[in-house]
Amino acid sequence: MKQLDGRLFADEVVVPFSVKGYTDPSSSPSWMDTLNANLGYQYKHYVNAMYLERKYGDVAFDDSLDVMAQIKDTNYERFYGDLKDAKNQDHLDDMIAQIDDMQRRRQVLADSSIWSQLTTGLFDPVNLIALPFGGPALGIGRSALRVGLGVATIQAPLEVGRQVFDPSATYAESGLNMGAAFFVGTTLGGLMAIPGNVKMNALIRTNEEINEMAKVTNAVPAEQMTLLGQRKQRNFTAEGLQEPLAMSRLSDEEVNNFTNADFVKNYVRQNSGGQDLRGILTQAKIKKFTDYFEAEKQLRTLEDANGKVKNQNNLLENLFTKSWLYKGVTNPYKRVLQSTEYSQETKLAMIKLIGDHGTALQANQMGVKTPKSVYIQASVYEREWVKAYDDILQMYGEHTGKGKPTESKFDYFFRRKKFDEWLEATWVKSTTDSGNLTPMERNVVTRWNKFFEDWDKRLKETGQIADKDGLERRIAIAQDELAKQTARRDELTAGTNLNRRTGQMSKKDRLELNERTPVIKKLEDEIEALNVSLETIKTHSRFRRAFRDESFFPRFWNKEKIRDNRDGLKQILVTWFNENPYQYVYNKRTGKVEVKTLSRDADAVSKRADEVIEQLLGEGDPFRNLSYGFGKSKHLKHRLVDIPNEKVTDFIVTNPVQVMMAYTNRTAAQYEFYKTFNFEDPEVAFGRILAEEARNGVSENSLNRLRRDLLHSYDRVAGIVIQNPEALSLRTAQVMKDLATLNYLGSAGFSTLPDAAVVIMQNEMAPLFKQIIRVLDNEKVRMNAMEARAAGEMLEILKGDVHLRLMEDMLNNPFQNTFVSKAKNAYFQLNLLGPMTRTFKMMSSMAHSHTIIDYSVKMAKGSTNKRQAEWLLRMGIDKADASKIAKMFDDEIIENSEGFYLANTKNWTDQEAVDIFQRALNAGVKNTVLMGSPADKPINVDGVFYLPMRVAKLMGMKEDRRFKGYARVENALLGLPFQFYSYSFAALNKITTLYTQDQVTNRLFGIGLAMGLAYMGMQLKYRNNPFVLEQMELEDKMARSFDMSGLAALYSDMYYTSIQTSLALGGPDLTMGLISPKFPQEKNYVDAVTAPLGAGVAITTDLARAAFMFTQGDYGEGAKEFISNLPGARLWFMKDLVNDMSRGIAGRLG
Repeated sequence: MKQLDGRLFADEVVVPFSVKGYTDPSSSPSWMDTLNANLGYQYKHYVNAMYLERKYGDVAFDDSLDVMAQIKDTNYERFYGDLKDAKNQDHLDDMIAQIDDMQRRRQVLADSSIWSQLTTGLFDPVNLIALPFGGPALGIGRSALRVGLGVATIQAPLEVGRQVFDPSATYAESGLNMGAAFFVGTTLGGLMAIPGNVKMNALIRTNEEINEMAKVTNAVPAEQMTLLGQRKQRNFTAEGLQEPLAMSRLSDEEVNNFTNADFVKNYVRQNSGGQDLRGILTQAKIKKFTDYFEAEKQLRTLEDANGKVKNQNNLLENLFTKSWLYKGVTNPYKRVLQSTEYSQETKLAMIKLIGDHGTALQANQMGVKTPKSVYIQASVYEREWVKAYDDILQMYGEHTGKGKPTESKFDYFFRRKKFDEWLEATWVKSTTDSGNLTPMERNVVTRWNKFFEDWDKRLKETGQIADKDGLERRIAIAQDELAKQTARRDELTAGTNLNRRTGQMSKKDRLELNERTPVIKKLEDEIEALNVSLETIKTHSRFRRAFRDESFFPRFWNKEKIRDNRDGLKQILVTWFNENPYQYVYNKRTGKVEVKTLSRDADAVSKRADEVIEQLLGEGDPFRNLSYGFGKSKHLKHRLVDIPNEKVTDFIVTNPVQVMMAYTNRTAAQYEFYKTFNFEDPEVAFGRILAEEARNGVSENSLNRLRRDLLHSYDRVAGIVIQNPEALSLRTAQVMKDLATLNYLGSAGFSTLPDAAVVIMQNEMAPLFKQIIRVLDNEKVRMNAMEARAAGEMLEILKGDVHLRLMEDMLNNPFQNTFVSKAKNAYFQLNLLGPMTRTFKMMSSMAHSHTIIDYSVKMAKGSTNKRQAEWLLRMGIDKADASKIAKMFDDEIIENSEGFYLANTKNWTDQEAVDIFQRALNAGVKNTVLMGSPADKPINVDGVFYLPMRVAKLMGMKEDRRFKGYARVENALLGLPFQFYSYSFAALNKITTLYTQDQVTNRLFGIGLAMGLAYMGMQLKYRNNPFVLEQMELEDKMARSFDMSGLAALYSDMYYTSIQTSLALGGPDLTMGLISPKFPQEKNYVDAVTAPLGAGVAITTDLARAAFMFTQGDYGEGAKEFISNLPGARLWFMKDLVNDMSRGIAGRLG
């Protein structure tokens, strides 16, 4: 080997058809250069593969060959995954030469003119083969489209081959090649399928950026890499120096000086303080000195002038994520992280708020983990109520003498009514007659009390429940922040900061002041409210000594029961108000809370009781008037009525499991937000961020957009997006959605089959397949499959929200127990969505448990490869975290069962390790068995729109109090078009984007398996109508399988919708007959309008059409239309029967 210009070349390597003669990128390649490069780019990797196989196929491996030693710190290091398979030195030399050859071809194409690329493309066999797809009998447009589709179809397997045989190929490159093949083929009748000039240069630039980052991360020792972005903490200590060298004090030039050995020797001599330097200025120790500063130089290439990491919190960018295809499907998370205006601190706040570990960050390539988020951590808290439920269920089994119900192992519980009745009776007895509890009942009460006591402790810690220490802590934090904000305000308004000529602030400073002022006001109000609560505690403790405070138990008012017996509740309240005519009143003058005695006049008391009941019924959100039992509240002055639970048991939710589930669902996110964002209210935390962005010069419109995105994201996580759950539009939209759900999703379970492929895409195949077989007969493996449940995941059946995988549900009430909600829960078991979801989550649980442990053990030992390390970092695990998990394996708590790790987290001795593992597992399962998260979905999905005031003013609308610059429109009907898009929005980030970010393990196998399973799902759907698939053209089978696989996310669905809409409008067949629509479609303007408006509108229209047919006397067709759209009519096992029945009825009535 010899080294030439920093690159390695073989002395003598025979490379067939090598590109020669073009070496100067500053000159334009000749037409023959371009032709040679084009043909070689498409097919040379196949020739290369055959050449290497023929020459080295039977050659033995040379164990002395150290590939990494030869390529480290060169451009070839990024190809190590392929070069490591070299059998000997000659083999390595040939592989390197072939890489150089393919890279030169890419450069030739990048430098070639568009004309050269187009004309040489005529000689590409791919385009010549595709021409028959068109043909002389076709019109120009149809011929062009067919040729384009033909080129893309043939190009696809070529790109698969490129990924297998060309080490220098990237996945973004192949994706763009297929897109170019279609679009260029469509436009020019199939002239070429090669990278265009602009695209190729963009690809080269992007690759250079990625490779530069990879070079840095590979060159810097791990201990220094962990301090990336923390320059103040980077200090170098060496023998002979009197004090450490602080990196924060050194300029880039000074750092560069320390990479020179002579400079280091002189510096040490001058700063040794007269020490004896013998044995210190050795070559080895000087090299250690210079190596440190070489690494420091590399770190600084990733940092800005202030030592902060450049773009650390951006999405990991590539050509796809930068394209309009990706950015066009916009949402708050993507808008903030891809913005060029907002700071890294702001992007970090968005990640900490709703990040779901679904897409990679730039930080992950830099060796920095994705931080935990409020969204994921709140989800993990679900594990606590589930554990309490399991324990109580076990006690119920002992109570009945029949043991724990068998069905409960799968969260199916067909005898739930008896269990619920027993549980509610036990709670009522504990509240009204606790002295007569049996030992078993006392154990049950103790178990749910433990759950609420844990939350009581947490909420007191954050000051969310009135507690002296917690409130004082929050007051101190708020006062400290208020001092900072007022100091900056005073600085802005000081005379020295004003324009000397006009005496006015600059526009930028005015904007910053406008953002800081409401933060200051909010902090002042909050400090006052917290002080009121603190004083109330003192007054309450003095005034209520004669009363028994109840245990911490959230009180949710049951509005149905209140409506049914309003007079009964009123009588209870009147009696209580007469016996307790007191109210806490804050005296601003004295700063004390006083007890005020209210009038006991019958009319006044009756009026007060009516007002309380009206407020209870008027609040749509059951959490608005949430209290925690007599004598306990979030803020005592805010409680609507302080009455013991034992007085109102007939009017509140009395099922402790329901209360625990609902309470976790809402409170966990709010609690985690306070912990994550410095114990601050969202409007204060986000207000600080906005003020800093204004200080950075961000425009007013951009600030308003940021405020909207942050606040709406918080509302999503906290479960408070819908402000008026009683609105008619919401009720109407929910009925329409329920009709569509209970009809259209009859075979939804079959559509989930590609989920298995997504699990395999992100995990190693061999150990997973082995354990899938063993899960049937090995109890330990089955328990490992339930780790996700212990981590707060895999609870859809238990919670009754399986449907959220595929659709949006806007109702805000966690206590829905109506006939329709029960029917939906049953329906999603019958259509197999529930069982299939649980099955694939068990599979994902096994796979991710193993992968997290496997990669953690490797990371702790320093043996992960680049992809494995980035996978762990994306899941929020760095080396320190991995070491904690690995220790559980070293301590033999984690078992290695034939190469597959069994977590056994219930036996772990390190709770922090459990939390790290379960957060990653929770996120991993969410990101494979998909359901749209707050980081996936556009705002409009929620039925909420924000109109800029420049538009809203024209309609006479007012600016929203929270969302400055916007009028907020809440109408659930506007969210109907997105009903069944939850999965698609998730797939865009968790499948499509991960592929382009090179974050997928089994790429090619995953694609094939996804399409294969999707086709199997189609076969199951049409199992009783095999002629449907028999008559379907091959291209339709491929297109439908691709659509159902989720690989193209929502793009393929939009494509099919556009076909249907065009035909309904009487327009052309957009595919020119190559791809058929999913359903027969005649010209029908109503269908054209309703199709893009969503399934709810479509089924409502169909039912209205049936009714219209009845009014016109067309009873047969009306009955057929009506029956086919009834709930359950399309269930996979009933569909054929219903169709036969509807045809029979239509025939008789017709």
